[in-house]
Amino acid sequence: MDLYCPRCGEPYDLDVLHEEAELRYNEMYNISHREDYRLDREGSLKRYQPIYNEVAAGFRQNGCGALKLFRATEEPCEPRDSDVALRAQAIYDFLGDDLDGAASLLEDSQWLDS
Repeated sequence: MDLYCPRCGEPYDLDVLHEEAELRYNEMYNISHREDYRLDREGSLKRYQPIYNEVAAGFRQNGCGALKLFRATEEPCEPRDSDVALRAQAIYDFLGDDLDGAASLLEDSQWLDS
């Protein structure tokens, strides 16, 4: 399922947030989350979750501009007058941290347009 940038409306696979969190985890701890998880499951999850939460919050607020994987800086992307972006922002505001639910609602709302 896809999430949509709340500024420009571009689609991003839900997994991109985990990829971004993995990148930041590696930068912070100098070890991949997957490798750290293999060595210390409980500790790595406690270290990973705040990073993921920060990535998810950044995406909800600043869209794809907050993803280092796709941007050289964390500057917000260019806003567009887009129904998809407006719909995404409304759903993120309504559901907050539930990005799985947001992706599901966004998928359902795309179906309603056809």
